[in-house]
Amino acid sequence: MQIKACPSVVTPTGLVEKIIRCYTDELLRLHKNQMESDENKMKNSEEVKKKKKGRKRKINIEYIEDKQSRHVAFTKRRKTIFKKAEDMIKEYEGSEIAVIFSSEAEKLYDYCSSSLENVIARYVEDMKTRGVAARDDDTKDDQ
Repeated sequence: MQIKACPSVVTPTGLVEKIIRCYTDELLRLHKNQMESDENKMKNSEEVKKKKKGRKRKINIEYIEDKQSRHVAFTKRRKTIFKKAEDMIKEYEGSEIAVIFSSEAEKLYDYCSSSLENVIARYVEDMKTRGVAARDDDTKDDQ
């Protein structure tokens, strides 16, 4: 570390005080420069993190015009939802989960915790029961 040369003072006590003051000022200046340097490094690292690709970030769900980009987004989101369904199966033992997607090319993708046919049959039966109950409620309102 280099210390700035201080102007000489005539009295020995004044000289000592001046040296201490200069040394303290130099330490404060170095500390301030170090702090500014650390702040700049932090800002730069935050900017780099923001610029990195592949990071999770919130996106607005909107129609994607480019067909290839739309297909890539569909594939990524499909995989993510299948992974979430798998996590739910592990977290909630005994639950049955079925996920079905249809692409623009009308290709079907499915994921199921057990038999897809059994889950769909249970769903259809449940919809029939709820549908009948909903119709009964509607007819009561009309009367």
